[in-house]
Amino acid sequence: MNMVLLGNLSQMAAFTGTLLAMLLLLVGLMRNDLRCIESGRRFLAGIAVFTSMAALALSRLFMTDAFQVEYVASYSDRALPLFYKATSFWAGQKGSLLFWAWVLSLYIALVTWNTRRETR
Repeated sequence: MNMVLLGNLSQMAAFTGTLLAMLLLLVGLMRNDLRCIESGRRFLAGIAVFTSMAALALSRLFMTDAFQVEYVASYSDRALPLFYKATSFWAGQKGSLLFWAWVLSLYIALVTWNTRRETR
């Protein structure tokens, strides 16, 4: 699959999952419905998976010098050492936002995983 398409689809899935997780968690809290809360928590784990896929897709685009992508062309060069290509991921605003969304989604998944025993 094309890395650009994979990254875009992953971001859309993460966004949709975020909206669904918020809705399920709010409804679950308002109605005291543990099934909705548990479903919302599972969506939070899915968000981490999808943002990880988007981050890996962008990283691969940088590593393979995919200059047809505007972001890669703006912040990378064939002469850059591998370390600098990897750090080009967050060189611009778009990459930085994806990086922080990725880190925060991993953190939320970790917190959700560690607190799962408290809701049962």
